[in-house]
Amino acid sequence: MKINFTNVFFQKRKKLLLNIMRTFILLCFTTAFSFSPNSTFSQNAKIKIATNKTISVAELFEMIQQQAGYKFIYSDDLIANAPRIELKKGVILAKKLLKKGLKPIGCTFEFTENETVIVKRENTPIPEAIPQLSIKGTVIDIDGNPLPGANIIEKGTANGAQTDFDGNFSLNVTDTNSILVISYIGFTSQEITVNDQVNINITLLADASGLDEVIVVAYGTQKKEAITSSVVSIKSEELKDVTTPDVGSMLQGKAAGVQITASSGAPGATPDILIRGRASLGGRVTPLWVVDGVIQHGTPIVNPNDVASISILKDASATALYGSRGANGVIIVNTKRGKIGKSEIKVSSKIAMNEFNTGGFEVMNSQQLYDYHTQFGNSNPWFTPDLLTRDTDWLNLGTQTGIVRDANISFTSGTEKLNLFINAGYYNESGTLRGNELDRYTFRMNLDYGISERLKIMPKLSFSFDDRDRTAEAPLYELYLNLPWDLPYD
Repeated sequence: MKINFTNVFFQKRKKLLLNIMRTFILLCFTTAFSFSPNSTFSQNAKIKIATNKTISVAELFEMIQQQAGYKFIYSDDLIANAPRIELKKGVILAKKLLKKGLKPIGCTFEFTENETVIVKRENTPIPEAIPQLSIKGTVIDIDGNPLPGANIIEKGTANGAQTDFDGNFSLNVTDTNSILVISYIGFTSQEITVNDQVNINITLLADASGLDEVIVVAYGTQKKEAITSSVVSIKSEELKDVTTPDVGSMLQGKAAGVQITASSGAPGATPDILIRGRASLGGRVTPLWVVDGVIQHGTPIVNPNDVASISILKDASATALYGSRGANGVIIVNTKRGKIGKSEIKVSSKIAMNEFNTGGFEVMNSQQLYDYHTQFGNSNPWFTPDLLTRDTDWLNLGTQTGIVRDANISFTSGTEKLNLFINAGYYNESGTLRGNELDRYTFRMNLDYGISERLKIMPKLSFSFDDRDRTAEAPLYELYLNLPWDLPYD
């Protein structure tokens, strides 16, 4: 008997191919069904907590809304007396975070299909019946500006809506006796009875509880509610995540009407600051700096980690005490001081990287430049194929990834008579152009000592030292003008 091994081999291979095709089709269907909508996916969003902190329930909602895009519908009276929530640095699921914040006040929540979170008391069902009366309206502030994201709740129910970007909302309520509760962070809540109204326009007033904030103005302080001139106040909490060599750069994007541009790309370069635009065609346009009550000549060298608050005085009434020197605005810097309580030692370290951006502008290499010249019949005696043996990438040779390092160690202590703040810092920045580097050492000590009820001494000591390396600095345009066959070294 003769056995045909070839046919047996092809039969087995055919059977193997059929099994592979069946497996592939099964995987395709499985993958397709795995992309079907999931009603609970929104509950698994991860919320990042940068530092240990204690926040209110309203601040918790705002943080989740910023990171996960959720919209919250709730009544203000549910969280009015809610205890503050202690959060630890890390990553946590939104669902778990909401349980932690709402459980102490006896509230629960429910996710809807459009990523809206409805907050209600436990065992309070969401009404399933569709209300009969449709209400539309707009929520604005006293200046007529729309308030996007304002909450509109039908009192006593979980039925509610939020305003859109233009401050408009639409809500179906039970009947004409329904009461709408309108709330917005930073504004006083209002209650409005629907009656026979179909279109309702609501104007919310700013909450005056935050007007007791003290702002440094000229040689003294004033309450925020008493300020009538244009003053911007920036706290240290808004500047703690900024890594810059000076206080001028750290203000970028923090104050309206203040334009800050880099004077150059060199490490530690002082930025150009304009307040309310250019006030002079040929004269000085930089603002006046005042650090702890002492007028500075030019931009001061202050470690950003020493800053407690910054006040920017913009108009003439705010800068009147400084005379003509304050014509271009005044920037008042207050450094940190010791606080009454236990002594603390804080150590911080930051690192950042800067990349050189060519802007999409590319130059020819040796072969491309040689082909460009030879196609026109260039007959210069020095122009020979030997040039192709050298090919220098000047941009790669002259640039690098800039590294920024910022380290600080501080000590604070305070009693009823003596308060002490000490901080030592080291800042190092290597520029994206080779040969540019900055080493900066800073030290500051603020001491408050009350000798008696009428006499108090407040000595301050500050020190800064800059070590700049620009020995190998070359203009940027030379990296573009040098030919690829030029030798970079002697």
